[in-house]
Amino acid sequence: MALIPKLLIDPSLLVNSNGYQVKITDATGSYDATNNPGGYGSPNPAKSSITISRLLLLRYEGIVSPNNLGQTSPYIKFTQYKNTGSAYLEFDTNGNAKFAKASNNFIPFNAASVVPTGGICVSTGNILIDQNWNVNTINYQVINNTDFLLLSTDAFPDDVYQVQWDLFQNTNIASGSLVTGQDYIVSGTGDPVILYDPAGTANVYGQFGLNEVFTAGTNANWSIDNGTPQVYAKVATTTYYFLISNQSLKYLRDVTMKYYEKKCKCSADFTVAFQRMQTMYNALQVMVYPSGIQIQEARDIIQGIKNIYDEIINCYCSE
Repeated sequence: MALIPKLLIDPSLLVNSNGYQVKITDATGSYDATNNPGGYGSPNPAKSSITISRLLLLRYEGIVSPNNLGQTSPYIKFTQYKNTGSAYLEFDTNGNAKFAKASNNFIPFNAASVVPTGGICVSTGNILIDQNWNVNTINYQVINNTDFLLLSTDAFPDDVYQVQWDLFQNTNIASGSLVTGQDYIVSGTGDPVILYDPAGTANVYGQFGLNEVFTAGTNANWSIDNGTPQVYAKVATTTYYFLISNQSLKYLRDVTMKYYEKKCKCSADFTVAFQRMQTMYNALQVMVYPSGIQIQEARDIIQGIKNIYDEIINCYCSE
């Protein structure tokens, strides 16, 4: 059997916080051969061994309109990118310089780092929200708008979102035991930093510090650069989808408050438009995204609600 982590997304916090916060709770539970074979405990990893996990959050707009970066373009801190060019792409050059192999994902931890000459990459749409969630200490995380690189006064935009949860087991993996293609995270004490050689050639290497993740290449190895580092393997990952529609609800409320009682020559047309908005909003609330299905349909409805709202605000008379 394998550990299959589960998450619970709390929609009430989205409404109560005016769209500024999202609450995510660990709902994995304990192993049960019949009712919960993917839970914590033998034969799966024990919950006590999962002392580090990380959350990545993606808004689907980031997939529809990805941010492509060419040479000398600045990386955005905590944004995940994929190396789509050179064999080894350097990043975090103003901190602990490190490299990502071709086709591998990576996340810069330092600001002001730029894509080197000859390099090219594309954003995956993911933002690193938390890289040190210990589920044994607290079983939930509250994601604030600023964690998603929004302003403190900005609500999460209406869209379909994807949260990826990666769990790492606190067993140190020796240098010669790295598995090709496996993700690993750096832990330890005393400002731990490893010197990581992605190809085992001693020609290209990088310095990875606390809570930073690397993907092992063929013949990859690591050595101690500072402190007392530990390298933990990712043992499970899960992906959940959820909807944020706070702005759509505000559009509906605004129309209800300001226009529903209008007595004017276009009231009949207005009533039809309002009913369309209400029907579309109700349809959003019954959409479920356990596997990513209906994503484009939900995004189309969100845009449709906004379009009708704009029509009502801009075109319907107030005589």
